[in-house]
Amino acid sequence: MDNSILKYTVVFFTAGLMQVLLFSNITFLGFVSPYVYLSFLLILPVGLSRNWQMLLGFIMGLCMDLSFNTPGIHTSACVLVGALRNTWIDSLFHIDFAMASPSVHTFGFVNFIKYAGGVILLHHTTIFLLESMSVQPFWLTLCRILLNSVITLFLILCYELVRR
Repeated sequence: MDNSILKYTVVFFTAGLMQVLLFSNITFLGFVSPYVYLSFLLILPVGLSRNWQMLLGFIMGLCMDLSFNTPGIHTSACVLVGALRNTWIDSLFHIDFAMASPSVHTFGFVNFIKYAGGVILLHHTTIFLLESMSVQPFWLTLCRILLNSVITLFLILCYELVRR
């Protein structure tokens, strides 16, 4: 078996289980909950085709939707991330990372924050807009998007800094 396939399989299950068993039970201020399962989609190789990214996003999102009993919200957000991730990387860096796995070490600290922050913001905006659907005031939804994005980015950065 290819070593990279095993690596990403382990990351998929680890991120998913940590989200379901640990981070879904953590809430700050009553409505801020980190979505660290997104770290799996963030570290997929840059050269991986858009179709594979969308498929893997679909599988991860479906697993989260089944775990949290949310009707397609996480799936939609993860598929959107899979569709737009490489476009975001290309627009930010204008260099070829080939099959590099995005990390603080390959992108650099500031560039990784730009990359991960944009992807996390896209993901969270999709989730909370689909979830609220005009039920909550716009400012509360915007606050949830921003606070959840900051907390998730912070936790993913902590993971990235200790990963190697």
